[in-house]
Amino acid sequence: MVLSVSDGHGSAVCFRSEVGSRLAVDVAIRTLLDTAAHLDDSVGTRASVLNRYAQDQLPKLLIRNWNESVDRHINAHPCSRGDIRRLLRVAGRPSVEKLLRENQRLAYGATLLSAMVIDDCILYVQLGDGDIVVVSEDGEPRRAIPKDSRLIGNETASLCEPNAWRDVRATVQSIEDQPPALILVSTDGYANSFVNDDGFLQVGSDLLKIVREHGLDYVDKELNNWLDEASCAGSGDDVTVGVICRL
Repeated sequence: MVLSVSDGHGSAVCFRSEVGSRLAVDVAIRTLLDTAAHLDDSVGTRASVLNRYAQDQLPKLLIRNWNESVDRHINAHPCSRGDIRRLLRVAGRPSVEKLLRENQRLAYGATLLSAMVIDDCILYVQLGDGDIVVVSEDGEPRRAIPKDSRLIGNETASLCEPNAWRDVRATVQSIEDQPPALILVSTDGYANSFVNDDGFLQVGSDLLKIVREHGLDYVDKELNNWLDEASCAGSGDDVTVGVICRL
C-alpha cells in the first residue's frame, strides 16, 4: 500500500505547482510500487534491501521520474509570453523571468511525502516540509522522519531544485514485531495550524481513538470539515492529509 501527498509552492514563480504536485503524487506511487515489485528478487532481508535502495538509488530515481513527467508537460504546454508577463506583474522582478527561462521546472515546484507498507516493513520518504506521523498500538505518536533542521520559517526543499535528490530523506521501519496502528501523512499547513508541536502530534492519537470508536467511514466523512476548521483557526493554508490505519 502506497500513500503520497504533495504541496505545490505558493510563490509567484511556481504558477504551475498544482500540476507539479499532482505529477509528484503519480510519480511517487508508480515508482514505489515498482520498487516493491522487485524486492523479492534481491538478496538479504527485505527491510535491509529496501533501506539500502532507499538511501542509494531511490532519491535519484524519484527526481528523475518527476523531471521527465514535468518536461513532458512543458513540451505539451510551453510557458507562453502571457505567462511571463503575468509573472512579472505579480513578482515585479525581471530576475524571475531569467530564472524561469533557465529552468522552467521552477514553475512546477512542490514537496513530496510518501509511505509504503509491505508485509514486514514500511518505507517513509520526504522531500521538503510536511509531516509523517506514526502512532503506536498504545496511542503514542512520533515523527517517522524528524523535522529538517535546515529549513527556517517558510523555506522548504523542492522537487524543482537542481540536485533535489540530495534533499530526499528516507527511512525504513521493520514491523514484524510491533507494526504501527496508524500513519498520518500531511502537508505543512496542518502542523502550522496548531499552537505547538505537541498539539499537532496529538492529532494522530486522537484519530486512532476515533477510528477505533466510530470506524474509518466516519473519519472519511468528517475529515474534510476537521481540516477546514483547523486551517481557518490556524495557518489559513491549504491542507492535504492521508491516513493508513491497521484495523
